[in-house]
Amino acid sequence: MHGNKGKKLSKEHKKKLSESHKGIIPKILFLKGHIPWNKNKKNEYSLKHNKQFKKDHIPWNKGKEFLQIKGENNPKWKGGITPENIKSRQSLEYAIWRMEIFKKDNFTCRFCKKRGGKLVAHHLQSFSEFPELRFSVDNGITLCRSCHSKLHNTKFKKI
Repeated sequence: MHGNKGKKLSKEHKKKLSESHKGIIPKILFLKGHIPWNKNKKNEYSLKHNKQFKKDHIPWNKGKEFLQIKGENNPKWKGGITPENIKSRQSLEYAIWRMEIFKKDNFTCRFCKKRGGKLVAHHLQSFSEFPELRFSVDNGITLCRSCHSKLHNTKFKKI
């Protein structure tokens, strides 16, 4: 609650408040039913903007693939040495496994019982030591990020 609620303000105080609020968008603009100033202006702008090009105009970068050099043509290519660990964690099978773990635990952390948020599918048997159990639904539980970091005694970067 505000300490000034119900108190009368002096003219000088009202003037200072008015000066301090100049440039701030009034709340009335956000009321239901308000029509924005630029409604239906987008089409006019795009039509005007597109008229500056000739009918048969070809962009300078059409057909150029320099923006995304993939595979062996990329200067950072190292002969396709992506570790098996990364390949399997980026696979469709891994994504399906994670979703099945979340569904099994009803999107709820098994430790703190918090539902939703940033969840992690944790392997009960190590991912690296037990490759045959990597995609077994019985080998996974749902944890929130904080419980997972406590379990491994590490902290995640906040995204």
